[in-house]
Amino acid sequence: MISQVRKKVKRLLDSHKKYRDSDNVLMAKIWYDDAIKMGLRTTYEFLQALKRGELTSWESICRARRKLQELHPYLEGRNRRIRKLRAEEVKIDIKKFEEDEIRDFEQNIVNSDSE
Repeated sequence: MISQVRKKVKRLLDSHKKYRDSDNVLMAKIWYDDAIKMGLRTTYEFLQALKRGELTSWESICRARRKLQELHPYLEGRNRRIRKLRAEEVKIDIKKFEEDEIRDFEQNIVNSDSE
């Protein structure tokens, strides 16, 4: 089952970039495909299938997407790349802040010793 979910998710990530950035868009497509395959025609039928656990699970789809994007960086969405860049910027800022704090602390010690 998990390998089938992973194959579906990989096919979608490969075929359209819109599925790379939004779990909601990815989920909607997979659940739409599930509903067509199951012959669900109404919202009620869809919700009953969801309630019974007959649709592909949200957790499995999200887990598969994360794993595939980890293993295949070309499948990463634009948002993920932006978050990675921002994370690096934050790391640099924190390191600079820590260095400034240490420098200020040392300077205060030197100044208090000279008084």
